[in-house]
Amino acid sequence: MTSFSNYLYDRPEIYDQVFPDRTSSAFCLRTIQRYSSGARSMLDLGCGTGSTLAALTQPLPDSVGIDLLEPMVRWGRKVRPNLDLRVGNMTTLNLGRTFDLIGSFGWAFSYLLDDSDVVAGLACMARHSHPGTLLAFDCGQADYYLDLPQLPVLKNTYDFPEFKADHEARFQLDKERLLLTRHRNWNLSDGLTAQDQCIYRLHRVDELTRAINQAGFEVLEISGDPTGKLQAPGERTLYVVARKLECNQAKG
Repeated sequence: MTSFSNYLYDRPEIYDQVFPDRTSSAFCLRTIQRYSSGARSMLDLGCGTGSTLAALTQPLPDSVGIDLLEPMVRWGRKVRPNLDLRVGNMTTLNLGRTFDLIGSFGWAFSYLLDDSDVVAGLACMARHSHPGTLLAFDCGQADYYLDLPQLPVLKNTYDFPEFKADHEARFQLDKERLLLTRHRNWNLSDGLTAQDQCIYRLHRVDELTRAINQAGFEVLEISGDPTGKLQAPGERTLYVVARKLECNQAKG
């Protein structure tokens, strides 16, 4: 859970500009409309500054956001004081209550690097679920990266009033453990440079489906398309929807 460093995680006011909520809240709304129109509560694991929760306060007024990083939570509380944002670990958390929807976005689930972490993360989701609770989360798609003849070099430029920079990201893939490491170099407008590194666990559809089933959920969708219009595994991100089963109905 600490196998990452991200230049923007320590600068949440900039993070909010660079990565505003876009597809995550839309993904949640579609999930609710399709599978649980009566949902009123949500637990967002890896909530960051709360941007996704902020977009969902009307349909999901009883919601809690959890993030491992105190600077992100502190900033979120400052700019979104109406939200319930807390520091916590998505493998050990126990709030003593359940929610109608549990989400985890921006590849937060992919920070669970080994099988025991994945099991613990899904157990946390199950601990905060009642029969019928929906899961809606995204994670890295293994097959996309395994099928690439060469890992890409990604470059991007940001030009905001308070933040101007460009970066180059290079990747390494551990095919046996399905771990993708991103090395990123930043060139900042003041002439300084910075580096960060994140390690992500990638998932195969069949293995992830089995793990979700074993945690007591039924997988409803698992695809590379967050809109649900196309069932097209193969994109770099998997979008997962599952439903909590009645007790003692976990699948093997």
